[in-house]
Amino acid sequence: MITNKGRASHLIFFLLLVSLGGGAAVIPTRAQQPQQRERRVSSTPPATTTTKNSQTVSETRAANAVAPKTLEELRASLREVLRRPELAPALLAVKVASLDTGRTLFEETAGKLLLPASNMKLYTVAAALDRLSPDFRFKTSVYAARPPDAAGTVRGDLVIYGRGDPTFAASLNGGDYTKAIDTLAERIRASGLKRVEGDLVGDESYFTGAPHGFGWEWTDLTWHDGAEISALTVNDNALDLIVKPGTNLGAACTITTGPPTPLITITNRTTTAARGARRDLIVYRGLGENVIEVSGSLPLDDPG
Repeated sequence: MITNKGRASHLIFFLLLVSLGGGAAVIPTRAQQPQQRERRVSSTPPATTTTKNSQTVSETRAANAVAPKTLEELRASLREVLRRPELAPALLAVKVASLDTGRTLFEETAGKLLLPASNMKLYTVAAALDRLSPDFRFKTSVYAARPPDAAGTVRGDLVIYGRGDPTFAASLNGGDYTKAIDTLAERIRASGLKRVEGDLVGDESYFTGAPHGFGWEWTDLTWHDGAEISALTVNDNALDLIVKPGTNLGAACTITTGPPTPLITITNRTTTAARGARRDLIVYRGLGENVIEVSGSLPLDDPG
């Protein structure tokens, strides 16, 4: 896709799509490359699953919880939560205030300086609901300088004009990398367009301003959770790496990408370890580079 920061002139033909929100990946210059070169991927415990007749600990507690009736009951309930064993290794800073009076109702090491982390998502969602309303839908438009002719041909460029829709993503389409793009193509074709004699232009100029947040660390910018703002995003502007052990001990692991792309070069420095060995993979991508280096090992019986 060709990226164009400018709008096409004299735009007549358009197709309007209705969807939801956006995100993109940062590509700083090589000179800004951080000292920390790698991210290690290790084994993780399996996710907790439940059956029809079973409950997780949190579900059981929620089912048995009784809403506090007094301020002292609220404070006692919060202290009980903070004493739970699973929170022992955590750093906590808690403050509860009345929305009506501003009075502090409960606090526990409230002055401790901590990174807000994903708590910031609550403010992002609240701001979106407040400013846009729950019924708001992002729009992606398709423009051409003139309508298709009788044969369905547009003579000139076809411009995909994004406004931040995040739903062109495998994560929101059952893991299918092309489903959202295929749907877009089908709707364009349904409008009567069959052929484009020009370029397919991706226009992301709808969003202006800084592409990423102030104070973001360089070591985060190369990963999917360091995405910059983009008005035209496909598959979260991220790439999945699928690493599986080789067919025999000592063989290189097999590495594929999702979706497949010729734009990325994979440097494979991995080996296959003995069955039962610890998974130990290191993934490194230099800032501003389209080369991904994977090193380390996977055990022969690892599912990948």
